[in-house]
Amino acid sequence: MLNYVSLPLFDDYEYSYTIGLEGLSYTVVMKYNERAKLWFMDLFLEDTTPVALGVGVVPLYPIALDLAISPLNGYFWLENIPAINTEQYKQYPDKLRQYYRFYYIYET
Repeated sequence: MLNYVSLPLFDDYEYSYTIGLEGLSYTVVMKYNERAKLWFMDLFLEDTTPVALGVGVVPLYPIALDLAISPLNGYFWLENIPAINTEQYKQYPDKLRQYYRFYYIYET
C-alpha cells in the first residue's frame, strides 16, 4: 500500500521545517539556487545528522529514489497543480507553492 505525506512549500528562497517520515523525525531544508535555476533539498535526522544533501527538486520525477537513504524507503515527488501554468515558477521561484504540491511517498 502506498502512503503519501504532504510536505509544505513556503513563499521564500530558503526555509526549513521538521516533519515525521516513516516514524522518525526529519528536518527538511529547501534552498533555491539562482545560478542553477533549481530548488535543492537537504534532509537531516532530528539530531542534525545529514541524510541527503543537495538533492535537486525536479518536478514529476521520483526525487531521491536512487539514493540509499536508510531507514527511508520512499521518494519525494513534486507535482504540478492541475490547470496552473507551472512555467511561471521560473519567473517567481519563491512562489513554488502556488504551482506545485510536494509529497513523500512510501510503501508499507
